[in-house]
Amino acid sequence: MTFAIVFTVLLVISIFPLYFTGMARMIPAGVRILPFIAIAILWIHTILFRLPGKTGAAGVILLVLFYFIAIVLVFIPALGTVVIGIMDRPQDIQSASFGDQSSPRKTVIVYHPGASSFMPDVIQHLAESLAASGFYVTLYSAHPRVSVSVPEGAVLGLASPVYAGTIRPPLEEFIKKSDLRDRNCFVLLTGSDPDNIEKDTAKAASLVEERGGKVLESVKIIQKKDRETVYPQIEQFVKKLTEEL
Repeated sequence: MTFAIVFTVLLVISIFPLYFTGMARMIPAGVRILPFIAIAILWIHTILFRLPGKTGAAGVILLVLFYFIAIVLVFIPALGTVVIGIMDRPQDIQSASFGDQSSPRKTVIVYHPGASSFMPDVIQHLAESLAASGFYVTLYSAHPRVSVSVPEGAVLGLASPVYAGTIRPPLEEFIKKSDLRDRNCFVLLTGSDPDNIEKDTAKAASLVEERGGKVLESVKIIQKKDRETVYPQIEQFVKKLTEEL
């Protein structure tokens, strides 16, 4: 009985993040059911075999299934941590410029490219749209070794994919280390979760405001395979931003 109680408590504690944190949106329902299956198998084994002191093939099979699922439950978060770490790593991408350098209207965009090509595509279209609206745009990747130069009076754009409701750490670190007092800023996010657009943009905007920045506009663009379908949304965002300025 002690064996079953101890393992049940350990499983319940370990599965807390799967249901009550931002991680829940990233984990398939099938995976979230596994802990309950493991607990059920454990107690069936305990009641039918361990308490009566019985042994047998069925008992061994149940115990093997329990340990297999328990190992999987440990492996999945470990694998997830590695994957998130890969997605979060800073990328030293060469800066790029768009538009007329002599333009008095300047925008600097610091972004994290994420793990797919979606954010880079969105950022490029955003930069091209801003350039078409008369801005000189410079893109920098969020990386500790990248020196970001923001001219006086330039608008600062901050862009990142969102995983589990959080912008990527390299960009978050850049924001926290920056003095944004009296700086006009905008926030652009990408992600696959359409249910928390306002929550995610508000959370990112608050980081900027904590450093003294003024967030003119914020948007979250939902990732789609057909990139052409999101371009009008980017252009509408640029239109609203230019009206603010």
